[in-house]
Amino acid sequence: LLGTLSSIIFITLTVQVHLGAIELDYVDGATIEQITVNYQNAHKEYFLPFLENNEYMLENYLVHYMFKTLFPILKDRVFDDYVMLVIHYSMVKLHLIGMAKFHNGLNEELVIKLIQSFSKTVDHSAVYLSDIFEALKKQNFNTMGYMAILANN
Repeated sequence: LLGTLSSIIFITLTVQVHLGAIELDYVDGATIEQITVNYQNAHKEYFLPFLENNEYMLENYLVHYMFKTLFPILKDRVFDDYVMLVIHYSMVKLHLIGMAKFHNGLNEELVIKLIQSFSKTVDHSAVYLSDIFEALKKQNFNTMGYMAILANN
């Protein structure tokens, strides 16, 4: 991962997400309820205000993803392709919420930097997202209900 500039940028941004998470009390001993409340607060306080005027940025990312992957690829894999789309979206959103907490807000430059580095780093790692997909599948979380929760958190 450290071999390219985009990977270094993505690693830096991921560290910011984790530092933001620490500020969210995501530390040893924190309960899932505490983490959930703090995540929801960061979502409401930092992410949603930015998204109100800039939702086109995530929309453009998803449209680009659909064209890039020729979504849906195969008729017998439509739902699996949809699950991968939701995984991409939710991972970007998770990172943006953590970064928003770390920076006490978001701006277009941060969003572009995250999406660009996420795409260059994660999309070129066949293992990263397929592992998430397989973990969801193994736990039977690859259903429409869980996808709605994941997308709307």
